[in-house]
Amino acid sequence: KRRQSVLDLVRGELGDLRKRVGGIEAQKLDAHLEALRSVEKGVQGPGSCTPSSTPEALDPYGGADFPALAKQQMDLLVTAFSCGMTNVGSIQMSHTVGPPVFSWLGLSEGHHSLSHMDDSNTQGVADFVTAERWFAEQFAYFLSALDNLPEPTGDGTLLDNTLVVWAKELGDSRLHECVNVPFILAGGGGRFELGRYLKFDSEPHTKLLVSICQALGLDNQTFGDASSGTGPLEGLA
Repeated sequence: KRRQSVLDLVRGELGDLRKRVGGIEAQKLDAHLEALRSVEKGVQGPGSCTPSSTPEALDPYGGADFPALAKQQMDLLVTAFSCGMTNVGSIQMSHTVGPPVFSWLGLSEGHHSLSHMDDSNTQGVADFVTAERWFAEQFAYFLSALDNLPEPTGDGTLLDNTLVVWAKELGDSRLHECVNVPFILAGGGGRFELGRYLKFDSEPHTKLLVSICQALGLDNQTFGDASSGTGPLEGLA
């Protein structure tokens, strides 16, 4: 339940004060109260939203519950955006050496093991592609969930006004190489020209993060370790 407004709690006192001050001072008081009301609305978020239902108890370490846990995390973040509780969020699917086995896909090995399959192991590579496709489907689900809700403080949908970044840890997981690491951008409110495949040879991913910061109105030229390069990615925005 939304907390009661502080101004509503002192409505009587404010009415008495307004009667005691002159006309000009009363106008100043009204303007000040309206400014406070705007601040309250900004802190509380939009007037209405639809919170997610309480999830069922799941085993965070059991592979069988991994899809349900992922969906709950995505639904929770979408709800937080919709209710104005935060403007920034992140979701990490398991961890670097994640234990879940994608049994719901008919696989018998974990994602980490599959990521190290040599090309000669055609079945292992095919299984890895199956697991990666599942992650792509989760990304698509998250985008659809954002696109199905209106932007609470503006025009369009939540997706129209949210920049979503899908990042991977490695470019070649077999060799643990951080080269040619793929990133996908979606949404963004027109801040980036989407629908393109771009390749930035030897550019550090920190430049991508600088580009994102600048697109959101910040003026920084570095993000994280500046020794690998400064400034944004040319040709991205």
